[in-house]
Amino acid sequence: MEYRVRISAKLPMTADILLVRVEAVEPATFEVVPGAWMQWRIPAPDGTTLRRCFSIACDGQLPGILEFIIRKTPAGPGTKWLFEQAQVGDELVLAGPNGKFRLQDSGRPAVLIGGGSGLSALRSILQQMRDEQVVKPATTLFFGATCKAQLYLTDELSAFEQTIPGFRFVPALSAPQPDDQWAGETGLITEVLDRHLSAMPDAAELEAYLCGSPGMLDACQAVLAKHGIPAERIYFDKFISPKQ
Repeated sequence: MEYRVRISAKLPMTADILLVRVEAVEPATFEVVPGAWMQWRIPAPDGTTLRRCFSIACDGQLPGILEFIIRKTPAGPGTKWLFEQAQVGDELVLAGPNGKFRLQDSGRPAVLIGGGSGLSALRSILQQMRDEQVVKPATTLFFGATCKAQLYLTDELSAFEQTIPGFRFVPALSAPQPDDQWAGETGLITEVLDRHLSAMPDAAELEAYLCGSPGMLDACQAVLAKHGIPAERIYFDKFISPKQ
């Protein structure tokens, strides 16, 4: 399905991450699937069209609005246009929803693991859990960043602890700065995940949802496999665009 959309907001989350909101022009409403991604048709300087893939960051409660969390890629013409040239009011075409990354109706406890703009699809799934009152024995979001300045939406993520039964938010910094005054988890997100799973006697019963770079996905799968979580219960979409 193709949608003509209009950019309605560009909200800085960090120095290199934007939350971009678009409104439907034609058709007037979206088919929104939490966890899915849309292909963006972005104008290139030479008059051609760039095709870039970005995960949906909302659950569709507002039928004519989509949100995306997008990280600027160095030397990437697609995200360069979004960050430096795209204006509120600009129109473009999105196609989708695409992919197989979805919340499972399993009743199992879950871990969600992301970093950077990988929060996008995980946020949409958490909103779905909140709005549909999905009940799991426990759900934990592990969200990794280098330093405190690269964390974002932390108030919103913490608020899910009050609206999603059994939910816990675990942010972690791999290289906190002295002025961060950080008292939370430290280390790579895979190291933090490993420590938490080691303390869980029933870790092998979990299902896992991953969103991030290909390298991060591979590293997380290795940790999950170490703790007995089978590949069929590890969910992610590993799409790779040209340099964005």
